[in-house]
Amino acid sequence: MCSVLSKKNIEENVQVSETLNSSDTCDCKDFEKPGETVVITRKGDELPSNYLNQRIFGLLIPALKETLIEASKWNALRVQKCRFNGLDYISEILWNRNPRRSQIYFPSLNVFDIPPFREYLRLHPRPYYPKSWLWSEDEAALYIQRYVRGWFVRKRADVQEMRQFWKVSK
Repeated sequence: MCSVLSKKNIEENVQVSETLNSSDTCDCKDFEKPGETVVITRKGDELPSNYLNQRIFGLLIPALKETLIEASKWNALRVQKCRFNGLDYISEILWNRNPRRSQIYFPSLNVFDIPPFREYLRLHPRPYYPKSWLWSEDEAALYIQRYVRGWFVRKRADVQEMRQFWKVSK
């Protein structure tokens, strides 16, 4: 096991992921703790899991935490008809904290002042009231169940085959 964790492999930028178990014997003084995991990755390693951990979750998880805190301030988790919109809040946070944004605005932009969102809302205006305000809980449950059942049916292999047949035959 020590040969895997040698300095030669580390210098060659080889990806190493080993766990030292209590049953393994190792004369190495650097890795004396059993159960310790050593992960060495190459610089610029762009595996999907590494990309998500390094680039996406670092921004998204704090934004989600802040959104939950703000939703609890607005009491949006208990009241059905609340003015707080979680998607707008997350969009605003992610836009204002985006490290790749070319222009930095101070103070932070409101979601309705963000240029791409303003353009989208110009082309697709929002209704006066969201559907969550117009539907009762039973009616909303029916719409959700209808959508999920339709998705399960469309996912079935025989239905996929029939849809492909009719798509090709047209």
